[in-house]
Amino acid sequence: GSTCTATLSNAYTVTTTGTGVTLGAASLGITYGKTVTVSVTPSAGYYISGATCTNGYTVTNMTTGVGNTAAQTVTINNNSKTANSTCTFTASNSYSVSMSGSNVTFGSTSLPIAYGSTTTVKLTPSTGYYLSSISCTNGYTITGVTTGTGATGAQTITIKNNSNAKNSTCTATMSKTYTASITGSGVTVGASSLSIDYGSSKTVTVTPSSGYYLKS
Repeated sequence: GSTCTATLSNAYTVTTTGTGVTLGAASLGITYGKTVTVSVTPSAGYYISGATCTNGYTVTNMTTGVGNTAAQTVTINNNSKTANSTCTFTASNSYSVSMSGSNVTFGSTSLPIAYGSTTTVKLTPSTGYYLSSISCTNGYTITGVTTGTGATGAQTITIKNNSNAKNSTCTATMSKTYTASITGSGVTVGASSLSIDYGSSKTVTVTPSSGYYLKS
């Protein structure tokens, strides 16, 4: 007689792959219905954005989205599947800039920007207003901008990410306050300059010197 022996296995293989990340292992053994862990480390400027697996496997204990730039140890679940699987991890280096401000119109109020890169946006002051200042959060900077009473027209500015792995809000401060300088000979004026808002009026005393009269 003969004895036939069948060797059975419930061991499967998970292949891990991804862009913008470094994985702790490219291939992992996993038992039917069990789990295995692997480290996922985003590249500089990247954050983990997601993961998908073939053949019904899933990834848990993973945090995604902006700010998740640190290494994570995630769990891959076999979910009682009798097949091998490939799990693909994705990372992103795309961030966003939100534009904020009153009495100004932006070409876009939300802009995508890559880590360490730049983007441009057009801003147009409302009638009577000028751009007084503009600044961004989280280390973003602005170039090509004109501020002050002459900055009443539309301008296109450049926003730079400066290698910051965060989103940013850039806030424009507008003003409609101008300065009127008052001068003259043969008179004494109550103030040499006045702050005056666009479309408003102010009064000032004008006193002619002895023997003089106000001509115009």
